[in-house]
Amino acid sequence: MKTITCSDRIYYDELLPEEAQALRQDILLYHSILHTTYRYLTLKARGIPLPFEESLQKELKRRYHTNDYFPCAAQWEAQHQLKADFENHERWKKSLKPRVKSVEKKIRKTEKEIQRLDKQLAQLKQKTKQGKQTQEDYLEEVQVLRPTRKQLKNQRSQLIFKLNRTQQQLNTANQKMRFTCFGGKKLSR
Repeated sequence: MKTITCSDRIYYDELLPEEAQALRQDILLYHSILHTTYRYLTLKARGIPLPFEESLQKELKRRYHTNDYFPCAAQWEAQHQLKADFENHERWKKSLKPRVKSVEKKIRKTEKEIQRLDKQLAQLKQKTKQGKQTQEDYLEEVQVLRPTRKQLKNQRSQLIFKLNRTQQQLNTANQKMRFTCFGGKKLSR
């Protein structure tokens, strides 16, 4: 069975230089309209009134001196990008709550293990005071119990840091939302 595919792809090297330049200018104009529209929609979502009284589409037409096609398309795309941002933000908040619970569970488990090791060390100390400690007890204390306890205490400290960081992220997520930043790393910084 044969299939035929059609492509709307345009290659700049197949166009005349004037046509390629016109396409580049249209793309730049569209992206500029899109960024402006998105910025105004985020202001509206935050509850800040828009700085103009007419509709957004009319303001974009007036500002960029273009017909209805670019502002309508940019407004549609910006609305959907904003909707996706809201959904991603909610998904992020929902993922942080179970993360906090799992870290708290790991901290409790680590603390129980530390307490168990402390009891064993106390028993060995008691044996030493009574003079009943053997060489195997001493080696177990020095080579196994103390390094394991130190490792678990370090692990607990790291888990506490992770818990604090995750709770801080959750508080930030509850207070404000992250919006899309158009551009590269340099612009987002």
